[in-house]
Amino acid sequence: MSDVDPVDLIPSLNKPHWVEARGFEQADVSAHMISWLGRGNGFRQFVTNDVEGELYAQTPGAQLLSITCKGPPNLETRAMPGGVGQGATPTDISVIFPLSLTIQMPDEALWKLDVEHNYDAANIHLKDGRRTLTQNFSVVGHERITELR
Repeated sequence: MSDVDPVDLIPSLNKPHWVEARGFEQADVSAHMISWLGRGNGFRQFVTNDVEGELYAQTPGAQLLSITCKGPPNLETRAMPGGVGQGATPTDISVIFPLSLTIQMPDEALWKLDVEHNYDAANIHLKDGRRTLTQNFSVVGHERITELR
């Protein structure tokens, strides 16, 4: 096993920058359930870009340098029971990614943020447009850093 974490380079919303993404292999085992969010199978990219969207809306001119998934996502599902001889049908899913971000602010200051980025999808079993997806970006810790680690 290597001492170096695998790094994915994700195209930033701020072209031509890239974001270093680490630790998302911890979510690979749950990829089939994460796809129930209706965002496709490329969760590394959509999580990174969704986090960027939240950051850039709050702090124009900032740049996400790296995102690290600190552990497996927390998954919660709800389902309705099936008929006799049928399995349950998933109806709702919540996925919380525990993340650590390194951000360069417009004044060049570097910050590390600990974030819980949550997706809640409801009515995932319906095909009639009543399906909903909401996001919640919660900063649970922060510190100014003097150099990139």
